[in-house]
Amino acid sequence: MLGGATLPFVVHASPQQPQPNQQPTHGLSSLDGGVQGFLQRQQSSLANVTIDGQPAGQIIESMAAYYNIEARILVALLETTSQLISNPSLPTTATNQPFLAGPQGFLSQIDWAAREIRVGLGPYDSAVILNFSDGSQQKLDPKDDPHALTVKRFLAFERDQATWQQLVNRYSKVYHELFQNEPVVAPSTPPVSTGFLSIPWEQGARMVHSSHFDHTYPMVDSGGDGNDVMINYQGKSGLSYNSHDGHDYYFPDLPYGTPIVAAAPGWAYARTTRGLGVLIQHAGATAGYETVYWHLDDFAPSFKNYIDDSKPKWVERGELLGWSGATGFTDGAPHLHFEVRHNGKQVDPYGWYGPGSDPCTNYVKCEASVWLWNDSVPWSRPDGPAPTDTTPPSALLTINPDADLALVAQFENNPLPSVGPMAASDQISYASGKFGQAVKVGDGSLTYPASPTLKLEHGTLALWVNVPETWPSSSTGRHYLLAASQNPVDPDKIYRNTLALRHEQTEQAKWTFWTVDANGQEHSLSVPDRLSAGWHHFAISWNQATGNKRLLIDGMLVSEASKVALPIEVGDDLNLGRWTIGAGISNLALDELLIYKRQLAADEIYRLAISEQALVASSVSTDQRDLQILTPALDNGGGVVKAQLGINGIYAAPMTYYRAYRWTLPNTEGSYTISVRLTDRMGNTSTLSQTIMIDHPPQASVTIRNLNALSATLVLSATDANQPLSMALSAYPNPTRKQWEPFNPEREWQWNPITARRVYVWFRDANGNERGPIVTGPDLFRAYLPRVER
Repeated sequence: MLGGATLPFVVHASPQQPQPNQQPTHGLSSLDGGVQGFLQRQQSSLANVTIDGQPAGQIIESMAAYYNIEARILVALLETTSQLISNPSLPTTATNQPFLAGPQGFLSQIDWAAREIRVGLGPYDSAVILNFSDGSQQKLDPKDDPHALTVKRFLAFERDQATWQQLVNRYSKVYHELFQNEPVVAPSTPPVSTGFLSIPWEQGARMVHSSHFDHTYPMVDSGGDGNDVMINYQGKSGLSYNSHDGHDYYFPDLPYGTPIVAAAPGWAYARTTRGLGVLIQHAGATAGYETVYWHLDDFAPSFKNYIDDSKPKWVERGELLGWSGATGFTDGAPHLHFEVRHNGKQVDPYGWYGPGSDPCTNYVKCEASVWLWNDSVPWSRPDGPAPTDTTPPSALLTINPDADLALVAQFENNPLPSVGPMAASDQISYASGKFGQAVKVGDGSLTYPASPTLKLEHGTLALWVNVPETWPSSSTGRHYLLAASQNPVDPDKIYRNTLALRHEQTEQAKWTFWTVDANGQEHSLSVPDRLSAGWHHFAISWNQATGNKRLLIDGMLVSEASKVALPIEVGDDLNLGRWTIGAGISNLALDELLIYKRQLAADEIYRLAISEQALVASSVSTDQRDLQILTPALDNGGGVVKAQLGINGIYAAPMTYYRAYRWTLPNTEGSYTISVRLTDRMGNTSTLSQTIMIDHPPQASVTIRNLNALSATLVLSATDANQPLSMALSAYPNPTRKQWEPFNPEREWQWNPITARRVYVWFRDANGNERGPIVTGPDLFRAYLPRVER
């Protein structure tokens, strides 16, 4: 129910009978001819609005297609909030914020609304809480129809509850008046029994499968999916990337310009919103299926008269659609984003071969996937469903890490970071390391998100490298330890916004900390390579404000420069062991990657380089009750789905798995064992535990007796479980150095003749926890006023 009336837009259409080569009509008559045609038939003044040369109706239709939602919802919302459909004479400002909430600008408004409608479809594990601008709240039943929930949720943004209720009531009437109760749920067809898709690029092109479809809520390219789990079609995790609703293919031999072709025949729409892309609606026996080809560099010439047009073009299997590129919502290497939908829902063309049922069926915009590739593709269908999963998740537990740490990865048989975002990896191996195990990238790939891991205003990156006796052959003579670039594939070879550390084997072997700023100005900080084979510590640091960059090897500063123009963006990925996916390999063993949010001092890096033990990221004690608990986990049998937190063996109720939690300890000093129990989809569990000590600063007070103009007796009180205690006194609130002395309940104090009669006192327990300063003295509250002559 919406506003007390039956929701008109949740009616399901009758099953569709496939017709060979029949031009699609959306199955819903009012939008035949697209949104722009509908606006024209309504004689809406919005039909005459163009944004950057693109008609408003085409923007609505393109955004709806991009986010895979029904355009009718957007049209009905525009009429509900600002009468944008029925008003024959719009003021010039009406399209700037038609939803009366959210960002400014028509294009940004439609993008925002479409994304929020998609997100709002759920799923929801508990009541949906709407928070209104007047401070009130409204609970929605999570079992309500998802389309009702998402509309109600959207209309609540930046509104009070009374206005929201009026709009909810109005929406139901508007939808009926505009669309006569036509269904928002597309006509359905059964899944195919035989694969029908060919490879969507030119035969013979070398391809790297860089990102996979996420079976735990394939959202869209932007926006979170409400979980920290990514599972591919084989039930494996630890791949790129969470919430992805398709597959990304990178072409290393021709990143820009690899021909992209139709994977099957159908009616093709060329779109320019959110980059250049083609959506094909298939017909005949495959009616109900759509394939999407995004981030194109350009369209094929045959689309000249069809770009952003509501009329589609028929294409045959293998027909040229355009060329690979990096347009739209992408940051980094050019690639093809390939996506498949069925009955308006996301599906994975690789099917589902993980344990149990496809988790994608838990989401309203996703259905169980089946194998859709035909026999011509150069990869094979898995032999069958995955065997029963009996392996528990691999996980780490970190409590209260140093706030300066952005990433800690120590590669103990997996790429899990104990601090920081999850890695995406493929075909990596492990060898003996500096501390335990080390990772070798080899022919595979290992990337961590560059943002927010690399803080480009200032930061430090350190890692151990096993320098080889001889380096692999390379056409460029360069071998990368790490690299992050906004333009890793640049036809002009400028590589704007890049940060990398590499070994160069040219006329003279050298190590280089290489950066390129946003304007293409490059800078190389280089030193000759005089290192012996074996483990060596490398660190690079930077400061945007001063233009300072440093290269340190084995704890020693070997090169430094200032006033260097540094990058302001470095793309999506921090690549280890290579320049970018598909590029030449260094085949190095790497250990303990540390990234800090500040530029470390030289002595701090030296201590890292001479340490005989790996960094321990967890705190062993705290003076605060609130804990930050990090629980990164990998599971190759369907993903971690549930977590339980415990204190001293007593566990709380299960909750949805996330990589981080906040937990509050009792307000009592002592030792506490923190446990985390993780459960995967098949019921396998892993339990991790760590002990942390709550150690409060001393409880203390200071009073005065025997006060006179020159001195006073201080009466001090301090209690703490960790003895002995010490104290420090000063006439100044911020002394250069505190002079610590054993705690004494009485202390004679001489007033400083050149300062106010105040004394500042600090107390410290045996573990180094400080309390203070506590200030006292006869001049504590004295105010000095200007003298007034009368």
